[in-house]
Amino acid sequence: MAESIMSFFTNRMNQQMQKSSILFIAFTLIVIALLGFFIIQHNETIETPPVTTNNNTPPAVTTTSNCGLSVVSPLPNTTVTFPLMVQAVVDNTQMATLGCSWTVFEAQAGVVKVYDINNIQVGFGILATTGNWMTTSPVNYSATVTLTGTPATNALTLVFEEEDPSGNGNIDIVSIPVTL
Repeated sequence: MAESIMSFFTNRMNQQMQKSSILFIAFTLIVIALLGFFIIQHNETIETPPVTTNNNTPPAVTTTSNCGLSVVSPLPNTTVTFPLMVQAVVDNTQMATLGCSWTVFEAQAGVVKVYDINNIQVGFGILATTGNWMTTSPVNYSATVTLTGTPATNALTLVFEEEDPSGNGNIDIVSIPVTL
């Protein structure tokens, strides 16, 4: 009698363990499938067109600031040499008044691209800070811009492009003409 009771409970425990094992395996497979799905979705490339005006030229300068980014140096229409040190300030304290703000991501406020008169990109630099960028106060940024090609003429345009971690292509820019 004791053996049959023990046998009954042993069989019952084995059945419960088998059910638990099956549920655990099913749950694990579902989690792995979901993780795989999200990883594949996250790694899809979103192609966005470059930011240019209708005639394929960098936008004309109207100001040295836009949506919280103010370029401190160089000033428009100045003569520059390369490598070029540029300086800017991101101040998003006026975003309610401006109706926009300059996006900063991982201490990087964007890139500085150099275009020649034929709208060929001939230079590049990363606008970054080494200070505390996770603040509501203004933050100083700088970039060392180097030429990556030979400009057609001495007339150049510096285009400051905002970071776009969302990948939606809606970026703000500041465009400044300079002379080599």
